[in-house]
Amino acid sequence: MVLPSTGPLQFDPCENCDDRCIRSCPQQAFAEILYTPAEYGRNELPGRKGNYSRIACNVQMGIDEALGQPEMVADYERVMKVIKYCRQCECNCPVGK
Repeated sequence: MVLPSTGPLQFDPCENCDDRCIRSCPQQAFAEILYTPAEYGRNELPGRKGNYSRIACNVQMGIDEALGQPEMVADYERVMKVIKYCRQCECNCPVGK
């Protein structure tokens, strides 16, 4: 059955947010405004406000990769290096809970 589109939602998950994602980042990847709409060439900015630093986030990812430990991975039935990436910004967001 073909269902008609309901159109875009007016839901903003960050409306009235207390910035848990920003405050939880161990590398402070959201600490400063890095992009403006004029400089970036569009209104949708990294970190919503233009304050997401991929470079700072990559520092944490490198740390996480270095801390990876060999573990038995059942799906592959063998021991593999398992990397548990930070994801503090994502895990501290109350919207998905």
